[in-house]
Amino acid sequence: IDNCLNASNEKVIQVTNSSRGNGLSYAWSVSPNTGFTIDSINGVTPTFTFTTAGNYTIRLRASNSCDSSVITRSISIFNKPTLTINNSNTSICAGSSINPTITENQGNSLIISRLWSVTPSGGGVTITSPNTANPGLITFLTARTCTLTYSATNLCGTVTSTQIITVNPIPLVTI
Repeated sequence: IDNCLNASNEKVIQVTNSSRGNGLSYAWSVSPNTGFTIDSINGVTPTFTFTTAGNYTIRLRASNSCDSSVITRSISIFNKPTLTINNSNTSICAGSSINPTITENQGNSLIISRLWSVTPSGGGVTITSPNTANPGLITFLTARTCTLTYSATNLCGTVTSTQIITVNPIPLVTI
């Protein structure tokens, strides 16, 4: 089941109620009690609209004049990761290195791949650990303006965060 929030940050779930008995009334609830709406807490088959990634428990109590019965089901709602590159060195000299980090919210789903890259591609850039959250040193040997990109993928998709890096040339003095 795709339990990822959509582009509007919603995941709509229509439940199937298989309760049996005469004269049943229903009471639905969700825990925790935030991050969702329900169209009818007493409906036979309500629609839940989740707006926050997280782990939820849906509870149904079915009652009639004889007794009541309760059932619960767990559901996990996921979102794409959110990313922010942390690096204050956006203007450096050729031959210098930066050591950026990433602030990453995984969206209630494990990150399955990560990649740091620099464009335009080509020689003059080395990334110590390009497939980790914190890449270590990134060294820029050639003067140019580049885009530093971090991409992360979880089961809901891939997102990127970018930062412009200006690599200034070392002065060349001639007489």
